[in-house]
Amino acid sequence: MTNALLRVMPEAEYHAETKSGTKLSSHMLMEFIHCPLTYHQKLTGEIADEQTDAMFIGSAAHCLILQGDAAFNAAYMIAEGPVNPKTGTPYGRMTKAYKDWLAVQPHPVVTPNDYAVIAQTRQAIWRHNDAASILSQGLAERVVDFAIEGEPCHARFDWIDPEREILADLKTCADLDGFTREAINRDYILQLAFYLRAARAAGIAIGHAYLIAAEKKAPYRVAVYEVEKGSLDRADTRIVEGVKDLRAAREAGEWKTGYEGVCPLAYPPHMA
Repeated sequence: MTNALLRVMPEAEYHAETKSGTKLSSHMLMEFIHCPLTYHQKLTGEIADEQTDAMFIGSAAHCLILQGDAAFNAAYMIAEGPVNPKTGTPYGRMTKAYKDWLAVQPHPVVTPNDYAVIAQTRQAIWRHNDAASILSQGLAERVVDFAIEGEPCHARFDWIDPEREILADLKTCADLDGFTREAINRDYILQLAFYLRAARAAGIAIGHAYLIAAEKKAPYRVAVYEVEKGSLDRADTRIVEGVKDLRAAREAGEWKTGYEGVCPLAYPPHMA
């Protein structure tokens, strides 16, 4: 049974709401926690929130892996781009000729090479028994509106299955050996805890919160991590504190960097 509060919403519309400051997303909350000034300047447009090639390929991978071929073909096109008549090879992505061509295409363009990587990543995920089981049943890219401490928020789940009480977030990465450190540095646990709050607001109980990590190069290794409850609880505390600090900063009109004053610097104990 589909929860009526789980909405289908175009990705561009969701991100537009986030960028306008109308609703707080997990990414913007993490931005504030890491640096309030960066958060503020991204909202005002003083810092351009540009999509890198890696981010673009990650979005395309999410679409193909989680939503399937039909959704991918409706949202993207696969093409090499214009060919340089002097060399007989495609123009580079940073050339004016390529950018001019890209500007008139009906959909964002994924190169054949990038598509091959995404397709192999998908195959690897379906070969991984646990990842395949998690994604065998559920809903992709659903949106929930909710509030934290009175602050309007929204969340876009990669994957949620209310029947099995499963929440999963898909991450593509360069090397699985460094993924646990990446997960900590990039606050993936806090992101999942934010989604758990959204799920509860929609009346959905979640018993298992997973990160599915997939490499973007051969041998395309895949790992599934279940985030422990204690870590999610600690992340949830940080979320509430972060939202309170955000509201206080907004009321005071003060957007700090976190490096005000004089910071101490010393050798770590093992080097003393």
